Amino acid sequence: MQLGLTSIFRFLDAAPSDTLVLATIIKTTGASYRKAGAMMLIDEQLRSSGLISGGCLEDDLKAHARSVFETGNAKTVLYDLSTGDDATLWGLGLGCGGEITILMERISPTNHYGGLAALRTHWQNGVSCGLVKIVAHADDEQVGHFAVCLPGQRVASEFGMGRFEMSDRAVTAATSVAQILATPVSPANRLLVCGGGPDAIPLVHFASQLFWSVTVADHRPAYLTAENFPGAESLMCSEPASTPRSVFEHLHGAVIMTHNVTRDVEWLKILVELDLPYLGILGPVARRDALLELSGIDQKTRLYGPAGLDLGAVLPEEIALSIMSEIHAVINGRPGSSLALMRNST
Repeated sequence: MQLGLTSIFRFLDAAPSDTLVLATIIKTTGASYRKAGAMMLIDEQLRSSGLISGGCLEDDLKAHARSVFETGNAKTVLYDLSTGDDATLWGLGLGCGGEITILMERISPTNHYGGLAALRTHWQNGVSCGLVKIVAHADDEQVGHFAVCLPGQRVASEFGMGRFEMSDRAVTAATSVAQILATPVSPANRLLVCGGGPDAIPLVHFASQLFWSVTVADHRPAYLTAENFPGAESLMCSEPASTPRSVFEHLHGAVIMTHNVTRDVEWLKILVELDLPYLGILGPVARRDALLELSGIDQKTRLYGPAGLDLGAVLPEEIALSIMSEIHAVINGRPGSSLALMRNST
């Protein structure tokens, strides 16, 4: 489950104070913009990172955050968006039609930032984990207690959950005295862009806007500048064969776009062995087939070439949108089809 932790951690690092309020959706009923496990951070100046709704509840949550800062006590806030003939809230006409229950807790180094600090190492190292937290308890002081566990790992006995099994979504469990929220946490998606030419710039931009961790590799140092790629986590000046193996660890996808046949073949030989969820090649079918022939590779499974969805893309920015859309769909196991057409066909 992707929680937008890249922006959450950046906000946490930049916060002027060690004390913040963490708002977490712990339960939803009916339609809602975000589901259980979604988080939002609020600092003492009431600035925030992360979305709990489409922007309609955030200001009210900041008002609730004031009392959490003042008292230090966690509180639960329920938004019933199904009341009224037109499902409105405060006259805003939200019309979502569901209920959202949110836990708000004051976090600081003394409680490991509500579990965020404890899961950060796993997240940065590309390891999936789970954040298991008490979100309601007969003893209010127990609310917020957490454990971070790896798939299949037993959590502390006081949680009463036995074994936490990873799933795609956050799940709740109840004991005789407590309610527990178990949120699976996926590591940051990692993308390798092989080629730092002008058309790589919008691709890296789109990926970074989606909070992917992006490495750009090219043999031309003049291309690998922070000005060209402000959103990249790493700029690697190297030939394919001399690229450190660490670059290939925990990758979720790669796009080959050096515009040089020899280097594209070298990258293809290396990356096809990794069995990545997504491996894309820029260019038409004829060029893809030529690269496969030159590389001696006859296996096209999980090879996306030409890279991208059929969006009618022509300009570099359009092509980048097409490629990043396909990557996002593949990683999430989706067909990349129109939601309206899919709904209308059922």
